[in-house]
Amino acid sequence: MRYGLYLTFDEKAEKALQNIRRDLTRQVHSLPGVDGKMRPHLTMLIFDDDDHSSVLIRFKPLADKLESFPIKLGGIGHFQGRRHVVFVEPVMSEKLKDSYEHCRTAYTQSTIVSAYNDLALWKPHVTLAKGIKSYTPFKKAKDFAERHWSPAETHVCSFGLIDVQKPTQPLAEKVF
Repeated sequence: MRYGLYLTFDEKAEKALQNIRRDLTRQVHSLPGVDGKMRPHLTMLIFDDDDHSSVLIRFKPLADKLESFPIKLGGIGHFQGRRHVVFVEPVMSEKLKDSYEHCRTAYTQSTIVSAYNDLALWKPHVTLAKGIKSYTPFKKAKDFAERHWSPAETHVCSFGLIDVQKPTQPLAEKVF
């Protein structure tokens, strides 16, 4: 099964992220990946593991190591490829790096998706739109996000674990 570990933000930042997602959907019709299934979040790790019990058991000691910390949600970034992604990029901090390393260490015996398996490869982001198949809607979404997003200072408010196939139902969560 594929799992994800994520961080969420305070109410003000969450509302700002939800608003820009909503506005993007209104401005760029037929935009996939902005369905609101899951609240805005920063994915810390994606991994595969067949031992569901072990995944849950490892979550609690990991969650106990993490705590709320300030984070700046900076500018707009993007991934280009077969399916483009537009996102808000947090400013990397020592606390964010440490939290990532705690996650990676706790699930090192799982099969970590390659883009999440090394700090040098990991690109922390808060997805605004994903799965955009052609350049024109991607460019429109990116340009809109760049014009309408303002960097925000916020705090990490929770840490959670999901089954990637059912992201609206956290398997475990710690609220700070």
